[in-house]
Amino acid sequence: MHKTLIIAGTLLLTLLLVLGACGPTAETPPVESTPTPPPPGSGILGSSETIFEDSVQLKAGETKSLDVTLKTGKEGPGEVTYTIFRLKHRYPLVYSGDIGVPLEDRSPMPEGLEASIEPSRFTVYPHNTYHAVVTIKTTPELPTGEYVLFLDQRSEHVACGGGCITVTIE
Repeated sequence: MHKTLIIAGTLLLTLLLVLGACGPTAETPPVESTPTPPPPGSGILGSSETIFEDSVQLKAGETKSLDVTLKTGKEGPGEVTYTIFRLKHRYPLVYSGDIGVPLEDRSPMPEGLEASIEPSRFTVYPHNTYHAVVTIKTTPELPTGEYVLFLDQRSEHVACGGGCITVTIE
């Protein structure tokens, strides 16, 4: 019984010392810090990363291209599929998840605006970089204003997600 009390007391004392060493004390107030985002192109813990411009300005009747870079990190191999569609409203800067954008948030492309990406489907492997090009075509009849497009990335064995591209017609 005496030996059990000594062991229990030692464990309790050790726990209190560990908790005291880990938590803030009266002499050392907690330091608040704002987490800094990782630098572009670094990925988080070896995960994939898709990099592209989130806005483009053009005049009605012009065509512009945007580069898209996918860095796979440790993920892959697998097939990646890109699609572009119009949204009713802007989503957060970057969206990630397996469920995709709900159909009720999508909107048809207006007459005079076309968006495509090439290649739209390809196979990726770990620790590689892949390039694609978004082409945005407009006709002179397209009304001025902002149009929100969504670049959606679906894949197997690579993170799914995407992000918005705001197209401003001057």
